Amino acid sequence: MRQELERLLDTHRAQRPEMQPQDYYKLLYQREFGCGHTAPAPETAGRHLMEEYARAAGLPGADAVPEHVKGAALPGCVEDIGNGLCRIYLNGVWSREALRLLGRVFCATAREHKGETACFAAVLDGLAHWADAVLPPRDAQTLRRQTGTLRAAGCPAVHHSAAYREQYAPHYRVVRRCYADAWPALLLAQRVLESVFPGGHALLAIDGRCGSGKSTLAAHMAQVFGCPVFHMDDFFLPPELRTPERLAQPGENVHHERFLREALEPFAAGQPVRFCPFDCSAGVPGSAVEIPAASFAVVEGSYSLHPSLRGHYTASVFVTCAQAVQRARLTARGGADSWAVFEARWIPLEETYFKAHAVQALADLTLDTTPFA
Repeated sequence: MRQELERLLDTHRAQRPEMQPQDYYKLLYQREFGCGHTAPAPETAGRHLMEEYARAAGLPGADAVPEHVKGAALPGCVEDIGNGLCRIYLNGVWSREALRLLGRVFCATAREHKGETACFAAVLDGLAHWADAVLPPRDAQTLRRQTGTLRAAGCPAVHHSAAYREQYAPHYRVVRRCYADAWPALLLAQRVLESVFPGGHALLAIDGRCGSGKSTLAAHMAQVFGCPVFHMDDFFLPPELRTPERLAQPGENVHHERFLREALEPFAAGQPVRFCPFDCSAGVPGSAVEIPAASFAVVEGSYSLHPSLRGHYTASVFVTCAQAVQRARLTARGGADSWAVFEARWIPLEETYFKAHAVQALADLTLDTTPFA
């Protein structure tokens, strides 16, 4: 951790030589605690962002921010600050929908990321050692004195120094790095959510290669949008249906008929969804679960874009990764023996299904998670 911390401090000192002791403290506070306070409602966070962006961009007001801009890429710069967090800056050309999403991921970060005071104390010790080795003696002494005062006050959150604000005009939000990585998919999900009329219902499907991060992406969407998630693994094909004739057909390695009957149709009717997730270890359905009715939900898992299901979705994402990354992830998850089973059985079945039904080509978005390994 010490080397990572020193690299972070060295990088920020090189890029922002006007940093003051409280700016170093603030950087490390954000690294540990994220935004450092309870976030407002997403609507309020989005409104504040629009107002701040309009001021930073020299626009006459928030109403001058366009609703959409071309493309789905993250508009602002992303700066890692460690501990799974980053700063997303309000540079670039932002739209109202992108600022709403930034407000949502900011609020989700406040809910999901919790720092520890003991860890922050150790980080401040590291800051002091770094300052003694790198900064001029007088500056190191000043930093030690100011951080000591803040420690005595209970390690509160602080603003950037006046010198920092004047020199660098910081406009950013601290969010989980995984949300920045998933930005195009989250933006697509937000568009689906915001397209739902009162009383309506919409689904987004996430299909793709095993080990690519489908479940992880769905979990991020649940955190950001508060939506339920349906897992295709819960509708594994029971032994009595695994006939040679069925398994010879691409994409038939899932009980899509039951998923349609027990999940998609009740959801579309605005009803709670009740089903028994398949227990693979026992080979039989497990205890019943109930998912309350919702206006928006996510379906994740291989075969979620089966031809018999595809027409029930408003949008879809195909998640992929390089073969070497897939192997490393699946081996880390279940060991070498588990990877051998995937390589010999499950991956060939998936690839046949992808090719036969043009799954990736028909998806609205492809998300390659290789860089996130």
